[in-house]
This record gives sequence, structure tokens and C-alpha cells, in this order.
Amino acid sequence: MTLRHPDLSGAVAIALIAIAVIVGALLSPDPGFGVVRPATFPVVIGILMLVSAAWLVFDTIRSGTFPELEPLDRRPLAYTTIAAGAFLLAFTPLGFILSATPYLVAQARILGSRALVRDVIASAAFIVALYILFVRVLTIDLPNGPLPF
Repeated sequence: MTLRHPDLSGAVAIALIAIAVIVGALLSPDPGFGVVRPATFPVVIGILMLVSAAWLVFDTIRSGTFPELEPLDRRPLAYTTIAAGAFLLAFTPLGFILSATPYLVAQARILGSRALVRDVIASAAFIVALYILFVRVLTIDLPNGPLPF
């Protein structure tokens, strides 16, 4: 398993993350309320990740061809890291809506979108819908920032 076999390396990485997710879920305490334990969803996700890793190994070995790595363009990775850092710093003082909307717009631009108006409208609509889902439906508080709601 070397850089000549990136799919196998990816499968191992997926499997290791899946194991960490499953172990973390099983070791987290159950507060005892609710019908479903808090570990249920992470365990299901971890199992699906293990199935995905096994499928990737099987498919890679079955095909017999290993893809060649292309040179990595480090700029999008660096810009995404900067945008994520700015989002994390702005999350509490500006609130979820005012920090997440520009983050999504920035990510769209980083990934190549050039339709700024569409990106702003779509990001704002998605973030407001997500905010309503978390705050009203799931009753999970998100930071308001300077907004009154």
C-alpha cells in the first residue's frame, strides 16, 4: 500500500475512522432518556463506512488497475482551511446564520462557482432552513449573534 495504490490507502483510512466512530459512540454515556440511544446513529454510520471501505478494497483488487495520482493543487485546500478557521472564529460572536452563509458562499467560490448572486441566495436559504431545523424542530440551540432570533 503506497502512493501507487491510493484507493487502498483511502480504504484503510476510511476503516480506521469508522472504527474510531464506532468505539467513540459505544463509549459515550447514555443519559437514559429517549427511545433510541445516542450511540445508535454513529454506530450505523461507522458500519456503513466499514462496508464502504471493504467495497473499495474489493473493487480495487477486482479491477486490477491502480489509478495514478495527479499533482495536488494546494490552493483550494489552503483557502478551505482559512475559510473554515474564519467560520469557527466568527461562529459564536456573529451567530450561525451570519457566519455560515458567507462560509458557504466562500466554499462555492473556492470550488469554482462564478455565480455570486445564486450562491448568496442558495447559501442564505439553506442556512436559514438548517437553522430552523435545528432550533425549532430538533430544539438544539445555535448562536444568534446580533440577530434577534
